[in-house]
Amino acid sequence: ADYRDIEVILGQRFEQADVVAKVEAAATAAFAAFPQLQWMACTQRQALSVDHHALGALLLGRDGTRAQAPVRQLQGIVDRIGGGDAFAAGILHGILSGFDADATVRFGLAAGGLKHSIPGDFNPVSEADVLALVGEERFDVRR
Repeated sequence: ADYRDIEVILGQRFEQADVVAKVEAAATAAFAAFPQLQWMACTQRQALSVDHHALGALLLGRDGTRAQAPVRQLQGIVDRIGGGDAFAAGILHGILSGFDADATVRFGLAAGGLKHSIPGDFNPVSEADVLALVGEERFDVRR
């Protein structure tokens, strides 16, 4: 969820000028409203053209943990459908696998970015495929 989702759920606006500050304020409000909520993760997207986007990600924890994956360039986008689900699945995989917050948000972003190169709404890649992209500057298709 990002700040816009939390605005709808809580019925309040976050007026910070910077998008990351809005996400942080929304996370604080969400953690206060939902005592069982432990993590909030979201992507930040800039559409440069229909098939070229810049995508970053942020993971915030109830305990004050903050991890931000650097913005990556997605070029030659085939299909955006399922990218958010792939990101969320990557975040859940990282948490359940015991990755630290930085590795978790980078894994989630790589999973979501990789999905953009696959048609359809399902991301049929392996953990190894995602890990291969984690340290790269760009998410280019590999064959």
